[in-house]
Order: sequence, then structure tokens, then C-alpha cells
Amino acid sequence: MQNGERVFYTSENGDRWLLLSGDGDIVSVRHVPNAASGGESTTYELGAFLVQERHSAQNQALRALISSLTRTE
Repeated sequence: MQNGERVFYTSENGDRWLLLSGDGDIVSVRHVPNAASGGESTTYELGAFLVQERHSAQNQALRALISSLTRTE
């Protein structure tokens, strides 16, 4: 993945989850809450996110994205 970000899940209430890559291909996940909640964005190390959010819709969406990126044709 090139440096940047990719939205991989948006909840019904407008929260967004992004897959981020940066220097050295360090990958992390950022949760951006909807404007109404007034919350601050939170960034997780990829592995921690996959463990902490194991049963969530956003976790399933990220796993599907990772799977689609790693498939060989």
C-alpha cells in the first residue's frame, strides 16, 4: 500500500474507519467519529485493532479488505 489512507468502513451513524500507511509501510487503523459526537480521532496499531474489535462490523470489513488485497489470481 502506498503512503495514504483508505476508508474501509462507515457506520450508520457516520463514524469512519480508515486503514493508514506511512513511512516504512507502518500500517494502522484510525477511527474518525461523526461530527455530532464531537469525539477525537483514535489511531490503533493494526494488530491491536484486530484483537480489540474482533467481533465488530468494522473488524469484519477490514479483514475482507485485507483478504481482497492478498488474493492471487
